[in-house]
Amino acid sequence: MRIVGMVRSVLLTGSAMAILAGLQIAEAQSEQPVDYGQPRQPLADALRQVGATSGWEIFFAPGDVRGRTAPALVGRFDVREAVDLLLRGTGLSATYTEGAIQVRGRETAAEGPGESPSADNIVVTGSRLRGAVSASKQVTLSQQQIREAGQADLGEAIRSIPQNFSGGTNPGIALGTVGEQNSNLGGGSSLNLRGLGQDATLTLLNGKRLSYGAAYQAVDVSSIPLDAVDRIEVVVDGTSAIYGSDAVGGVANIILRRDYEGVTTSARLAAASDGGYVRQQYAAVAGTRWSGGGLIVGYDFSRNTPVTARQRSYTSRLDDSTTLWPYQRQHAVIGSLHQDLLPGVELQFDGLYSRRSTESFYAFSTTGNYKALGSSTRSEVEAFTLSPELLIRLGDNWSSSLQMVYGRDQTKWNSPQYSGGKALATIEGCYCNSSFGIEANVEGRVATLPGGDLRLALGGGYRSNKMDYARTTSFAAGAPTAQSFEVSRDSYYAFAEAQLPLVSPAQNMPLVHRLVVTGALRYEDYPGMAQVATPKLGIVFAPLPDLDLKGSWGRSFKAPTLYQQYLTGFTWLYNAGPYGAGLPAGSTVLFLRGGDPDLRPEKAQTWSISAALHPRALPGFEFDIGYFSVRYSDRVVQPIASGSGVLDNPVYADLITRNPSLAAQNAAIAYSSVGLQNLSGGPYVPGNVVAIIDNRYANVSLQKASGVDIAARYASQLTNGGRLSVQADATFLSSTREVVSGQGEVPLAGMVFNPPKFRARGGVTYAREGLMLSVWLSHVGSLLDTRRTPRRRIEGQTSLDLNWRYAVPQNRSLLGGVEFSVGVANLLNDKPTIIRTTAAYDVPFDSTNYSVLGRTFSVGLRKTW
Repeated sequence: MRIVGMVRSVLLTGSAMAILAGLQIAEAQSEQPVDYGQPRQPLADALRQVGATSGWEIFFAPGDVRGRTAPALVGRFDVREAVDLLLRGTGLSATYTEGAIQVRGRETAAEGPGESPSADNIVVTGSRLRGAVSASKQVTLSQQQIREAGQADLGEAIRSIPQNFSGGTNPGIALGTVGEQNSNLGGGSSLNLRGLGQDATLTLLNGKRLSYGAAYQAVDVSSIPLDAVDRIEVVVDGTSAIYGSDAVGGVANIILRRDYEGVTTSARLAAASDGGYVRQQYAAVAGTRWSGGGLIVGYDFSRNTPVTARQRSYTSRLDDSTTLWPYQRQHAVIGSLHQDLLPGVELQFDGLYSRRSTESFYAFSTTGNYKALGSSTRSEVEAFTLSPELLIRLGDNWSSSLQMVYGRDQTKWNSPQYSGGKALATIEGCYCNSSFGIEANVEGRVATLPGGDLRLALGGGYRSNKMDYARTTSFAAGAPTAQSFEVSRDSYYAFAEAQLPLVSPAQNMPLVHRLVVTGALRYEDYPGMAQVATPKLGIVFAPLPDLDLKGSWGRSFKAPTLYQQYLTGFTWLYNAGPYGAGLPAGSTVLFLRGGDPDLRPEKAQTWSISAALHPRALPGFEFDIGYFSVRYSDRVVQPIASGSGVLDNPVYADLITRNPSLAAQNAAIAYSSVGLQNLSGGPYVPGNVVAIIDNRYANVSLQKASGVDIAARYASQLTNGGRLSVQADATFLSSTREVVSGQGEVPLAGMVFNPPKFRARGGVTYAREGLMLSVWLSHVGSLLDTRRTPRRRIEGQTSLDLNWRYAVPQNRSLLGGVEFSVGVANLLNDKPTIIRTTAAYDVPFDSTNYSVLGRTFSVGLRKTW
């Protein structure tokens, strides 16, 4: 960003924050510790007694606490600690407002600082234990927080998280972007924590897996209607000991609303001031609740126009037909049902369906449109997930569940290749993925110790992933060619997790306010491929009520993708000259490229330490700082980027078979789906083949990532009845990669088309009655482009966002329950920095980090009936 723009951003943001912070802050509700001496009794009575002792009003629905027993509460606690102890293990959570506490079931998300809500009945993100204490970094975004930030869907929400990298499968990834997984096919939005890859971040819906999308196991979160979402919880730490494959960078759990009653409809229109990206969005959510059950259904429709090259000054040299942001049209429907079948037996059922169309064009010349020389790509993505679960309460202390999930994602595409105004070839195909899983588990209290309940979770299950891949190239003149495979992979697993509370606040031990140790172990068997065991240990130590110290260590893994294992193989015969020096005249090499069924799982070791400060002397304030480290080995890559001189480089010795036998050559040729492709300029003579170069996908790469996460939050009630909240989040990242052992590590973070070394986001929100104002400042750090000499610095991008919302109180008038909203993203219209390109027609900016949309205005109308 230019210096003048940065100064303007800081001044404007500082002014807005000063105006909001200048409002007189009310004296916070007293939370000083008091003495309790309550016996074991019904939870309803226990909550009422805490309310009477503390002076706080505690509200709860009788149905939520019916039949629940609270433990004895003896000792000196503040009100939050007391309520937390009573709710632990119940599946209920508490929301704190001025002078009042609301206790509810799964729908309520903790938003107030210092809250430690109990686990949901569905899943505790990062744990399978109810009431678990997490030792890992967690980011939580409620639907309210997402809407207050002016974000329209979960895709926009995840791209704002500093620990997430926007490369991979995300809209706006443009032509010329380096990186195999940086793909825009399908137009979805996927998480890519720490920049380890979209296939190294696990995404769940209500604690259950979703089907993979396209080739690289991306899971699209933008297809989940936001109005049906309660919150998204992101654990930024390896969690394979809990969830199995893919949870290397972390796990995101999208939790749906429960027991919503009423109907809400909404409409939103957004447009970019520089042109293009006119987006319409219409949504509706309806819910009802009855004795013993409830249902919520949501629908979302969105459509946006594309952004083309001539609509942006920094890409004006490209032909206007080149697409920078694709045309998209999407329908999505979601539903969630729960029903008591018998006393203590509940059925839950979640269903999701989405259909999205995208279209983009690329001109391979700066002097003509895509039909003169170029291509167009149209894709249709249709996906659904069905997930029933049976929950059984086994007395007061134990519960079990039996869950099943089936999902399918079909990404179909059609891409004509043009020259001279005619389509000389058309490539079309389908990445058709499906998944099935079934799991049984049990969780409960093993014993009550002086420090609290020793809890244990045990379970196991079966999962199957299937991929039906087809690709056909049809020519205007000539016979078509086809590639295809249909494969599946099964896995069987078992897991155990325990939480051992050694010291609790009730024991009043000096310098040890709380001490909890957690442990988990998972064993997974992939028949014919590998068996993997992944442990994880955690510790939470609070020397004082105001300070938590946390640490975690674990191992995680990711199974190779089916695409990497079974991608169609090719074998080429090349003249050996470019590959090595001093070879006899007429020497040739066989060069292999494609999938390898014998790939092994990728493996990672992760650890983290952190400190969280939440002083009672400053209610509503939290500060968290932590260090993380990831060592990710056996990563699957195609190891040889360039064949030049490869025979003379000892780094590639394990990938080369020198002076291969005739049997070895026959095996290499048999690997190719279309036989030997002879590009040597002469006939294939086995005696002239001096080497076989194996550039198939292989487990050879090592990736390391480490850094620091910082977060600060403050929230308080104001004397005028309003609410003021301030928050800031930042991450500092260092990462490297060694493609092949001995090649040497090269930096990733801070390099073009990779995550920046620094990323931050902060904001101020003021709300009073129906009014809400928010100011947000997001910064994506600078990068270096070292692809050519001299290397160049790429300036970062900073976005200043303003949002206003007003809701008319619910009444019988026509405007009752109507909400109006206005927002502007990237108010100062900060633009990406121009970079050097490989080809003249490549898009000249880093689309994995910096947004092409620019200043975007939005207006919205919402009605609650």
